[in-house]
Amino acid sequence: MSGYALEFVEKPGYAHIIVTGTNSPENVRGYIEEVIRRCAASGHRRALVEKRLAGRSLATGDVFNIVAQGSQLSLGLFTAVAFVDVYGEDELVRFAETVAYNRGVPIAAFREIAQAERCLANAIRADAEDPI
Repeated sequence: MSGYALEFVEKPGYAHIIVTGTNSPENVRGYIEEVIRRCAASGHRRALVEKRLAGRSLATGDVFNIVAQGSQLSLGLFTAVAFVDVYGEDELVRFAETVAYNRGVPIAAFREIAQAERCLANAIRADAEDPI
């Protein structure tokens, strides 16, 4: 049994994933892998990930390793990912964003859900104007 719960809500143009539970390297690794699997299986190329894992922040080395591994698994899957870590420390969230972005994941971190939703709405409009 995992120490997190994942709610997968389909929205027009993207998946909104809400993760709750306890913050730990195992849970973060697990939810990232599950988000990737669920989005791939459902055909969602845009996602809003709302991380609500309570507890101590992860060590920087753990964040690097987990995000680097998740980035490799998700290469080519996403056109936009908006990430909100409700309990996260800004510096560590920005570090994770940079690690993922530098590995080809189109991700942006936000402080609020409304900001993340606006980012995805812009991505949806851009995709509609310039389809691949």
